[in-house]
Amino acid sequence: MRPLKQRQIISLHLEVLENVRQKLESLDKSIRGVIEKGEKWLNEDDNVQTFVQMNQMIVDENSRCLRTCRDIANEKEETDPTNKDEGLNTEISETKPDLTSTVKGSVEYDTRRVSVEEVSTEMSSMKDFIQTTERNYSTLSEQLETLTKSLSKKIKSLKKRNTEQDNKMEEMVRRQSVSETRTDSKFDDVMSELHTASEFIKYQTDMLSEKVKKCEECNETILKEHKILESNLKLNVDNLTKQIQSCQESTTNISTSVTQNKSSMESTLEKLKKKCTYIGDKIIQFSNDLDEMSTEMIEQKSNNTGGCFCVGTGNIIAQDVKQDKIGTLFKFPFNLDATQNHYDTSTGTYTTPYDGLFLVTLMIENNFVGAVQIHVVTKDSSEVDYVRGICKADSGATACTFFPLTLKRHERLFLKGHVDYKHLVLGPNTIFSCILISKM
Repeated sequence: MRPLKQRQIISLHLEVLENVRQKLESLDKSIRGVIEKGEKWLNEDDNVQTFVQMNQMIVDENSRCLRTCRDIANEKEETDPTNKDEGLNTEISETKPDLTSTVKGSVEYDTRRVSVEEVSTEMSSMKDFIQTTERNYSTLSEQLETLTKSLSKKIKSLKKRNTEQDNKMEEMVRRQSVSETRTDSKFDDVMSELHTASEFIKYQTDMLSEKVKKCEECNETILKEHKILESNLKLNVDNLTKQIQSCQESTTNISTSVTQNKSSMESTLEKLKKKCTYIGDKIIQFSNDLDEMSTEMIEQKSNNTGGCFCVGTGNIIAQDVKQDKIGTLFKFPFNLDATQNHYDTSTGTYTTPYDGLFLVTLMIENNFVGAVQIHVVTKDSSEVDYVRGICKADSGATACTFFPLTLKRHERLFLKGHVDYKHLVLGPNTIFSCILISKM
């Protein structure tokens, strides 16, 4: 059986080694946990801890590891096997005199010698184990130092990345602020424009309401006047009918009186024959004068009607017309002779036969839903259009314009719309005319 003192020494060594192993295992487990958290944070798998928290945790773990290694080294010095070996050797050396003095038998001495050799062998193995442990500790320290450097580099990289991210965040915040400022400015401009448009629409709506109200009042007035005209027309027709009947009765009475007075007037007829003879002479003279006047009028007509025309459109119902084709609607002769071939109804163009001063008239009866505006245009040999006059009629109204116009021979006179019209509706009183005032 081993001596109690030796057993205690060996047990103490084993407890120290077990304590070192447990501390190293705990330290390795803690280091692995910190490395795993750091790698997760680098791979952005951990969104809980911030950079400051992660940095502080790694620094604290490095300090704790170094402090634990230092504590293990201090405990190792306190429990150095060399010191224990010296105590053990001292104890063995102390026991040797006792053994030699007390034990006489060689067999008993040899047995104890064998026991001391076994203890020395075990102590050598313990020293080897402790040296191995020291080498492992040195390797662990190197690994910790390498890990610390790697973590320092990663921390620096993280600090640099964090600085870049902070700069990017500041730039993004600045851009967002500028964008918000611009957006707010644009929003204010849009709201201002919308407010202005709303006010304008409100003003236009009020103005249109007033115009509609006035139109309704005008329509009521026109209807009333129409009814009054119809009633007056009926009264006039009745009065005319009565007057015609009265005239017929008077004629009958006159015929009766003439028959009755025929005999009395026969004597008077003889007297009248003489007077009739005188009147006949006068009539012959008047007839001659009238023939002369007729001849002069015919000459005047032949000289002037070639420079005259008057055409109308008739009823135009929902017809699409281009602005340069609106003159073709005026193709029905009206009042004046238009057979001189100077006005072409197919094109609506009048070609002046000679130089002169003309009176041009344009009247529009507008039954269209919108306003109608027609220009009186002339074109000379330069093929340039000259607007000479404008006639504009609002919806449901009739408008007229007339003006003197000097035209040269072969100069063309025609009409042109202000725009193209769809579903144009014109009344029968739409007339275009040109009358010669004097030749030049």
